[in-house]
Amino acid sequence: MECIVSSWSEDVFGDMEGFPILQGRAAALRQTDQEIFRLQPPKSLFPLPEQSSDSEGANLIVIPPKMSSKAQIETIPCKICGDKSSGIHYGVITCEGCKGFFRRSQQNNAAYSCPRNKNCQIDGTNRNRCQHCRLQKCLTLGMSRDAVKFGRMSKKQRDTLYMEILRQQKEQGKTNEAEATYIPSPPATTKPAFPYEPQYPLPDTSAEIPPKMIKPPNNGLSNGLAYAMITEGEILQITFDITEAYQKTTKYTISDIQSLWSEYHTEMTAQKYRSMARVDFWKFCADQITGCIQMVVEFAKNIPGFMDLCQNDQIILLKTGCFENLLVRMSREINPNTNAVLFDGKFASIDFFSILGLNDLVSSMYDLGRSVCLLKLTEQELALFCAVVLVSADRPGLREPMAVEKLQEKIIQALRYQVSQTHPAEPSFLAKILMKMPNLRSVAARHMEELAALKMQSPSLPEFPPLYKELFMPPEPVQNTLGGEHTLHPHHHMLA
Repeated sequence: MECIVSSWSEDVFGDMEGFPILQGRAAALRQTDQEIFRLQPPKSLFPLPEQSSDSEGANLIVIPPKMSSKAQIETIPCKICGDKSSGIHYGVITCEGCKGFFRRSQQNNAAYSCPRNKNCQIDGTNRNRCQHCRLQKCLTLGMSRDAVKFGRMSKKQRDTLYMEILRQQKEQGKTNEAEATYIPSPPATTKPAFPYEPQYPLPDTSAEIPPKMIKPPNNGLSNGLAYAMITEGEILQITFDITEAYQKTTKYTISDIQSLWSEYHTEMTAQKYRSMARVDFWKFCADQITGCIQMVVEFAKNIPGFMDLCQNDQIILLKTGCFENLLVRMSREINPNTNAVLFDGKFASIDFFSILGLNDLVSSMYDLGRSVCLLKLTEQELALFCAVVLVSADRPGLREPMAVEKLQEKIIQALRYQVSQTHPAEPSFLAKILMKMPNLRSVAARHMEELAALKMQSPSLPEFPPLYKELFMPPEPVQNTLGGEHTLHPHHHMLA
């Protein structure tokens, strides 16, 4: 089994020369997955060692397991009376008492009457005082003998339920103290690795490291960063927060995009764009991109921990990672069947952009976007991948790379945990996602090169949007009072 793990790891990570952080993670991924296969049955999410010597036990991190769907649902009080619920009964979250009451009322075809004004308050203390109002509340809230079971709910219904569970857990401050499971910490010779996770069980938002959680040993990592101790509740909270930030900063929902799949720029509308001068069309594209840039900036500001980084590093990460983020986001706006991308409200083929004279760049953007699209990532996976791309600790110019790396490791743990649930039969799927990062950087660098070349060829460029210029164009040299030149860096505007 270890040979199999090593084989796929070499295949997917073999081409990472020049990306030391990713190379380190590849080594950690190979080591950690070998440990996981060694210690656990293939279908188990977390390894539980059969025997542990003292030295082996010292290298284990205790992480609370996820709550079952039923346990999560039970955090929501009964919708009828407010008592502790026992699950979804007849389509509504209720307690055993209200479930039994509704069942009996349906079996007996009971006709209850209210002795008051048919507006009795139904709660845990007086629910038995008025059967009429209790039954009406059951029916009003949707209880029905024909109601679907939880497992047959639509994804939208499940997601709505999950959001309510999350809100309830936040209010209750409930901590999962269930039986602990184990994940091996990486050996001292590797970079920190990242544990695995499930798809969309709701975060236990208040989960904290329990006292019995074992602190990883000081393993002498060269960068001084210990393997991140993080509970599953924290992982799920990170996933929720980043997904929410992502969905709030996308122009189109998935359903919006799918509804536009039949909307294409006609030859007549395409001619309108083709009649523009090259630099004017580039500026038009820059105007379109700028709105997306603003969304990426807002997304970054809502990544948990991003605003805690020093401002210099926030700016560096945005300047170097913004275009890469745009490419990842573009992947959800591609129709892989026709190889067309959503542009200015309609889909456009690759030939549509020929006026730019950047066929190689445009082609590589299309190819990369389509390759990410074909991974069929969920919204949660796309959101986490965008965050991983943005929070990269190997960007030049960072003042506190350790803080950036610590944050990125947490996000990668969340992504790995998510992927393990959506692709349990594909242990290499996380690596497939991370392998897109070198290509993202390559295409982003090509964009910067082409923009610099355009500026040299056309000194009198039209005025590009300020945010686009700030991110992608070299700073303008300005005259100082001594007659020399210095460079103006207006970076502080970006995060305003």
